[in-house]
Amino acid sequence: MGLVQITLFISLILTLISTGLCIKCYTCSSIRDNRCGDNFLVPNTEARDCDGTCYRYRGERWEGSVRIVEVSRGCRQLSEEYCEDTRYNGINVKACYCNDNYCNSGEVIKSSVIIVPLLSVLYLLY
Repeated sequence: MGLVQITLFISLILTLISTGLCIKCYTCSSIRDNRCGDNFLVPNTEARDCDGTCYRYRGERWEGSVRIVEVSRGCRQLSEEYCEDTRYNGINVKACYCNDNYCNSGEVIKSSVIIVPLLSVLYLLY
């Protein structure tokens, strides 16, 4: 093989590797797009490549006597899957982080976060 073929081959391999490391995450906010809220209606075609971890933040705030639910979805540079109570944009939110394609669409992260440790414990017990 010539130098051009080797360069193209290496470029192709590196592209495939980098593409394989990305996951698809929804990136939206219910403040700007009402499809992003609890009644999630964003199609898979609008998900973006993410080199980290998908997230979903959900919180509530009050404007007078009106309860407003805010949901934000996107990508962060994390690697762990977990949920926590935290603050985002000045309100208390439930934040969940996950590492599968389209995993930030629902209310909780994928069941693999619970199933894998549970199966590991069961394996050690038996």
